[in-house]
Amino acid sequence: MSDVGSKTDIGTDAMAQARAAMAIEMPKRFYKQVETKKAEGGFQILLDGRRAKTPAKTPYSLPHEGLAADMAKEWSAQETHILSATMPLTRLVNSAMDNVGQNRAGVIDEIVGYAETDMLFYRVESPVELVGLQKTAWDSVLELFAGEMSAVFTITEGIAHVKQPNESVSIIRQYVEKTDEFTLAAIATLTNLTGSVLLPVAFRLGWIDQVALQQAAHVDEDWQISQWGPDDEAEARRAYRIHEMAVACRLIGQLIEKAD
Repeated sequence: MSDVGSKTDIGTDAMAQARAAMAIEMPKRFYKQVETKKAEGGFQILLDGRRAKTPAKTPYSLPHEGLAADMAKEWSAQETHILSATMPLTRLVNSAMDNVGQNRAGVIDEIVGYAETDMLFYRVESPVELVGLQKTAWDSVLELFAGEMSAVFTITEGIAHVKQPNESVSIIRQYVEKTDEFTLAAIATLTNLTGSVLLPVAFRLGWIDQVALQQAAHVDEDWQISQWGPDDEAEARRAYRIHEMAVACRLIGQLIEKAD
């Protein structure tokens, strides 16, 4: 089968990936029928009866029936050309199978690096309204990590880097290292979109839901909108991020369901 865009680099901003994907000359839709098939090792995506593959030519083998069904919908929705920008779940699965599968240690290092610079650690000094909003949205997450994992982090005002306790960073690493490749790809995407590793890990642990994750990720932006009003371009970027977050959260939820 033809490739869907280029191989995903999890370390690249998700919106930049989509823009790059849209700039590439896309292959024409070459298939009529999309099906899923349960097989040994996982669920497959079939295009006119032939197994679909990642850009690295790895046949899709998916751990959850719902995941396969959702991917099949993306392939079915393609019209005259295959547009990667309209296939966020497929791009995420490609990341899991091609990038995480080949560079798991590097992806983990990049994710864990956010435990030193997480958005939740760096607070504004003013205005008082935004100080309170950040505290309300973020302190409860930090308290959960302190209480449930004994991972305590340092909060600071401003943007000057503050070194976090090695023990706490190590705890985050140990948790991330235990995740499967699909979950790891989803956490990496959420980390990249939110600027926080703690928010996606908290979501994976069931401490916060998708709405809380998205709200915590947009505290500063929501305050700016409340002061100055919405901007069309910014709203479009926000809608894109929220959709990408929703896809990653759904994937994580499906894998939790499978584990249960």
